[in-house]
Amino acid sequence: MKKKSLIKYILPVLAVLLAVTAWFGTRQASGAVQKLEEIEAYYIGSAVEVGKEINLKDIYISAKYYIYNGQSGYYDYEDVKKGFTVTPSVIKNKGDNQVVVSYKEKNCILTVQGKVVESITADYKGEDLYIGSAIPAGKVEVYAYFSDGSFEKVRNFLFEDNKVNKAGLNTVTVIYEGKTAEIFVNGKEPLAVEEIMAYYIGKPVIAGNDISKNDIEVQALYNDGTIKQIKNFNISPSVAEQEGENDITVTYGNIETVIQVYAEARYVTEMRARYIGPGVIVGKKVPKEEIEVIVSYNDGSDEAIDSYELYGDEILFEGENMVLVYLDAFMEEIIVPGVIGFTANYDNAISNYFTSPDYSYYTEVTLGMPMHVEQDKFMLRKSDEDMVEYVVQRVVFTDQFIGFDLFYDDDEMVLEFPMAMKVTVPDEFDPETFGVYYTPNKATIMAKVDGEFTDEEQTEYEFIVYEPGTYILVNAVSNRLVEEIIVQTEVELKENRSFSLNPVVFPLSAENREVSFWSSDEDVATVSPNGKIRTHSEGTCEIWIEAKDDSGVFVIVTVEVNNGKKRK
Repeated sequence: MKKKSLIKYILPVLAVLLAVTAWFGTRQASGAVQKLEEIEAYYIGSAVEVGKEINLKDIYISAKYYIYNGQSGYYDYEDVKKGFTVTPSVIKNKGDNQVVVSYKEKNCILTVQGKVVESITADYKGEDLYIGSAIPAGKVEVYAYFSDGSFEKVRNFLFEDNKVNKAGLNTVTVIYEGKTAEIFVNGKEPLAVEEIMAYYIGKPVIAGNDISKNDIEVQALYNDGTIKQIKNFNISPSVAEQEGENDITVTYGNIETVIQVYAEARYVTEMRARYIGPGVIVGKKVPKEEIEVIVSYNDGSDEAIDSYELYGDEILFEGENMVLVYLDAFMEEIIVPGVIGFTANYDNAISNYFTSPDYSYYTEVTLGMPMHVEQDKFMLRKSDEDMVEYVVQRVVFTDQFIGFDLFYDDDEMVLEFPMAMKVTVPDEFDPETFGVYYTPNKATIMAKVDGEFTDEEQTEYEFIVYEPGTYILVNAVSNRLVEEIIVQTEVELKENRSFSLNPVVFPLSAENREVSFWSSDEDVATVSPNGKIRTHSEGTCEIWIEAKDDSGVFVIVTVEVNNGKKRK
């Protein structure tokens, strides 16, 4: 009977609790109103030094809310961590200080104890200091004792005078928050160098070379008996000026000492020689300016010299010749190529541009000085037609020249040189002005090769080939005017860009092939006397290229300048 009556009362209570719980869980969704009723604040920290701010982390605030859903309500509490203010925030008085705490228009008052420094103690923990030295604050330990009985170690203290002024005991006053204490620092005489000792520990120096300070060890003896190694010393002179012993003065401060540095003579340890010039004609001497001689010295340096001697410097035969280079006890062999010379002249020689028929390339031809030998120094021999046909390679034809290479890939072929070559001359070539020129690098004419016509109609021209290489048969018609200027006629560039015009003037044998350049609008683009365009601003201009002779031939190059976008 007792169990049934207990259950009879418990069940209604549980039902009420469940209903309250369900209402609380849905109060936000059902539009419950929350209202701040009041706040309570407590100070949980220790006393604050007068003049310093209250640490907000030492204030505990509890906010009381009333939550109402339209039918009933209840009270709720929360801890406030931020968003509140304290007035005043700085402690002004010793003892009780009334402070107002504000949070969401609610205020409360709490009390914070203020404390003041009543005394300090100070103690110097460092070593003895030299007279004139500053006392390091990090070596001074200061404690402040407050009105509330607490104390703490402080760091922002001051010295009345932080210098050590005399030998022996120095009394120094320490100040903190108007309170003072004394420390005692023992002073000693300033450290001074009484003597320096220096030693040279390096290898012998080469006479005339610098002395390295890293090879000198210097120690200083101080007035307190200590010895220290020093680095910031000076030496004079800094160069070993003579062979043998050199007196070198070492200075530190106002103290000097003298050491001896031994210097060896500078001498050559190695010599290297090579021939860097062209082939030398048989019977001639090797020019010294075409020999490169490098010597190495015992100090590790290298130098190019010309104070050497040659032995066997006269070239005796075609091909490799051994020549000896001497310097004191050193000797080096070099190989100098000997070549057969030929008599050359410059009749009707020209300096010109030769281009391919489609203007895809051009070669600048200039004259170099030939090497002359007497005609009886070499023989002339004819070669078989088959042999000649075999060695002719890469023939290029234009209306102004015929270029062809003569070379061999068989060591026996060299025996066929010199040999006679015959070239059929085109009808349009002027027999009185054309010639055959030797150009070993396909760019520079070295000499005009002697030759003559072999038939009455003057169609076959025979000349003598003395060595393989490139030959050009040039039609050098004189006193001709410019007939045409070939150049790119449309150029598109961005602002502040450069572009070189390379006009080709025809015919190549024109007497005056110089041209002039000018721009129709220099604000858009300018052009230099050698044809280099420089763009400046957006727009279009014309670059005129005009022959300087009396032909009146000109060509116009259109230059369009933009910012990288093509115009429509």
